[in-house]
Amino acid sequence: MRIENTEYGFSFVVPDDYAEIPKEDYGKYDIDGDTLHVFVKYEDGTPRTISLSPDDVAENEEEYLELVALNEKNMKRLGLKIDERTFKTDGRARVDTLYSSFRGLRFVTRFTVVKKERMIACSVEIGGKGDEYDSILAALFDSIEDI
Repeated sequence: MRIENTEYGFSFVVPDDYAEIPKEDYGKYDIDGDTLHVFVKYEDGTPRTISLSPDDVAENEEEYLELVALNEKNMKRLGLKIDERTFKTDGRARVDTLYSSFRGLRFVTRFTVVKKERMIACSVEIGGKGDEYDSILAALFDSIEDI
């Protein structure tokens, strides 16, 4: 399903088997009120979530890269090990990807800019690089369009 975020001026596609948690329920689930969107699906009773969060304004690529580096530094400070950092450009915007691990768990975090000024980020737990959840997040970022 295509989701539109009119506040930040972009849209993206999330798989149909994920349901969006309404903003008014964020407090009930202890979700930060600044989070843009949270989606959940249950697999054998275990929730799998995708949450999209805003970051700071990045008016140019230099500022964007500084924000990505700051996020990477903060992840390391919290104890995550950065296993790999990649990026790609698709004509719309640059997307940076960090693969990280912490206490036996693996994560992928992606960053990009929407409307040429606001950085957004999303992180999900993965089993490994290229698995279903990594692919879902890659497809979500590939589907981002400014509106």
